[in-house]
Amino acid sequence: MVRTGGKGLTRGAPVGVTIENATTGSRAVLNGSSPSVVVRGLPSEVTLFVFGRKPQADVELLGDEADVARLSDTSLGI
Repeated sequence: MVRTGGKGLTRGAPVGVTIENATTGSRAVLNGSSPSVVVRGLPSEVTLFVFGRKPQADVELLGDEADVARLSDTSLGI
């Protein structure tokens, strides 16, 4: 569900967004822009992040520090 819905939710992100399941290591590209940031965590936590509940989401953001900051400052979700 996050793979499908997340593409629309991250469309306005200033950087590319790739999600990663922390348990299995599987990845999905939601926004293929470059540069990009990887959002890694449990599927439920990644879902929270993508749907705009960033403060509550227990995820790790991987990428260039400036790119991570740009994604963190962006409003995601509906």
